[in-house]
Amino acid sequence: MKYKSSLILTLALLLAAGETNLNAVAQMATDSFPLPKTVAAGTKLHIDGSNSMQAVNQGLKERFQKQFPGTDITLPAKYQGSDTAVKAVEAGKVDLASIGRIITKEEIAKGIAAKEIGRSKIAIIVKNNNPYKGNLTLKDFAKIYQGKVTDWSQLASSKGAKGKIKVIDRPNTSDTRRAFSNYPVFQNGQLKTGSNVEKLTEDSTTAMVAKLGQNDIGYAPADQVKNIPGIRSITLHNTQPDNPKYPFSQPLVYAYKNKDGKVSEGAKAFVGYASDPTGQKGISESIAAGVVATDTAPVVDGNNVKPAPTIEDVAVPSTAEITTTTTPAPAKGGLPWWWMLPALAAGGGLLWFLNKKKPTETIYRTSTAYAPTRKSTDTIDRSSSGYIPTTTSTARVDAHQSTVEHLSPDLRDVWLAINNEPTNFDSIVTRAQHSETHVTNALSQLESMGLITQLPGRKYQRAH
Repeated sequence: MKYKSSLILTLALLLAAGETNLNAVAQMATDSFPLPKTVAAGTKLHIDGSNSMQAVNQGLKERFQKQFPGTDITLPAKYQGSDTAVKAVEAGKVDLASIGRIITKEEIAKGIAAKEIGRSKIAIIVKNNNPYKGNLTLKDFAKIYQGKVTDWSQLASSKGAKGKIKVIDRPNTSDTRRAFSNYPVFQNGQLKTGSNVEKLTEDSTTAMVAKLGQNDIGYAPADQVKNIPGIRSITLHNTQPDNPKYPFSQPLVYAYKNKDGKVSEGAKAFVGYASDPTGQKGISESIAAGVVATDTAPVVDGNNVKPAPTIEDVAVPSTAEITTTTTPAPAKGGLPWWWMLPALAAGGGLLWFLNKKKPTETIYRTSTAYAPTRKSTDTIDRSSSGYIPTTTSTARVDAHQSTVEHLSPDLRDVWLAINNEPTNFDSIVTRAQHSETHVTNALSQLESMGLITQLPGRKYQRAH
């Protein structure tokens, strides 16, 4: 009953706000696929997408086929990328597109729906012999990326390091690159690169590693570089990518065809499994294990790189972790859902009016469970537009509190929906009363500001 009320409220508020594309409204509703008790032997599922989902796909495939014998999950020898995979789903050529971004309005309009199952950390990488050994902030990295800092000696954290920096950048279609735009330091046109950039023609971590020189810097999904010899991740805000507080990540998403409420049984079963705690555990373990280093992986030794075929061809260990959700299709013979829209719109308008007039009556604003924390062990770096924690000693509570007080209303809604104890993603969406896409973007920003911490199982809690 609670789920239905939340869904109706979401539809009503969207309609009251002036949403005219009814198909888009229907597809924006959160889908919830339960873990199936059984899956028929012979069930086949074809997955393609972004190589940022490589480890997760392999881990889930092995676990799913073990739990449901006789099922057949096909993964690509070489991933085609998110845009191509989503088009393939639309055309019925594949069942699921595993992507590292949120689907677009245009894709929603074409009958594509999606479920975010978690997030993956983005590592900022250099070669082991790179002279820089310091601690970057996201603002530092943005300045390097934008060409405002072109030598390691220009950084306050250089510790004597010097050398001309070259940025190895991924193609514009890369999901990992697209994730930058979720962070304030890369917004408002700040995703432009400087003259110190070399652009790759393929979205490949192997190509990225092969191009890195002694003074160069790049980036990649953390699970794809942790086992590559000769490569290290730069410390970001005093954390490494395996730390839950590490503030740089991208979403992990499964996109599927939801034409007129119909989703293939194989897709529902697989996404349901990925959403279940069993699948969640598998996802987190796959991300933690990373891509196995084999004789096909690139070996970096000094300035010499032994190229490999592609990172997509490297074996990945089994297991992984994360969550999902979906609107159940109406029962056969039931009334069509759209007959309720006029009433929902009117009800949404009334709810909006009451909320506007008496905001203090909203449970999420008055409950002590969502009161701002009075404890903190982080010092706030106010030189960064994200106010990200830069040390773990003697934090000032008033600085933390000031940051919260200056949040935009939408960000504050999401922050208020998070407890001091771990809060799962679906609960945050319900409490914040915003779309899943909005909440996902807001969580990225709050994480980058050091106000929340992401935990395994797609849970979040306020930073202490």
